Amino acid sequence: MERSSNLNKKMFLKSALNTKQYKELSLTPEGSDRKYTRIEFGDTSFILAESSLEQQALFSKRLEDFSLAGLNVPRLKDQDSKNGFLLLEDLGDQSLEKEVLKNPEFPKKYYLLALNQIIKILASPSMALSVFSSGRFFDEMKSSEKYLINSFFKLKLKKKDQKNYLIEWEQICNTLRSFSLKPAHRDYHSRNLFIKNKDIYLIDFQDAALFPRFYDLVSLLYDVYVKINVDERRDLLDHFILNSDLSTIENKKVLEEEIRITAIQRLFKACGSFAGFYFIKKQDSHLKYILPALKLLEELLEEQSTYPAFLSLIQDLRK
Repeated sequence: MERSSNLNKKMFLKSALNTKQYKELSLTPEGSDRKYTRIEFGDTSFILAESSLEQQALFSKRLEDFSLAGLNVPRLKDQDSKNGFLLLEDLGDQSLEKEVLKNPEFPKKYYLLALNQIIKILASPSMALSVFSSGRFFDEMKSSEKYLINSFFKLKLKKKDQKNYLIEWEQICNTLRSFSLKPAHRDYHSRNLFIKNKDIYLIDFQDAALFPRFYDLVSLLYDVYVKINVDERRDLLDHFILNSDLSTIENKKVLEEEIRITAIQRLFKACGSFAGFYFIKKQDSHLKYILPALKLLEELLEEQSTYPAFLSLIQDLRK
């Protein structure tokens, strides 16, 4: 089966590039269900994405949607819809995460560009996107309970304590679903944003959906892969509110509360995903981000002061 797949890949690349002379370099990051390979020949390179036919079709549709919305996404060179191959523009290696980690000064200019892309996503015309129900948000939190609380931390809780935080989780998920829904990338963090031609480009947008309108914003501002201090986060949030015209029509405190609740669910879901990578895929590369994410989550819950049982749970995890 693998031999047949390799043969199909070679035939596709020969047709797409009109040459047999190229080099392959595997780029697939841990946690991804898709396979990525850099294809180099001469002074040119592309990214070959391999996935299931269903994932390939979804990615192609989202690529078209995001391109039409004027977003910075990789150009499509060629595709093979029968074998799940996509040949895409190579955006290089300079992710926003790498820019932050190598730069002694916070690269605010790139974050402003990233915020502008979010504003474009929110203003994009209606796409045929799925909608998360409050039940699906709750399922994400239950998954975090399974992999993070029960399996990773092995925390034993009293039934009363579990009942109390589950009630609060349900409240959070119902509140999320009541917020205005807008198109969202759904994984808008520094590893999925690349710098090319002094601008920000998006990758991994195939899971886009109609989500609470600030979901991408909190994914960026409460990104666990890089450290953004309170002042930097506040500055970027003010820029976002001002440039999306929200400041003229909505109360800022109400907006901040909506952002905070969205961030609470997003961070907890991320912690569960990191633990899940370890137990499902035997990958431990994301475990180091769990405690920093829980710290951020604890701070948000303390600010919110509406979910004492959930806050107590996170404090127990951090002991």
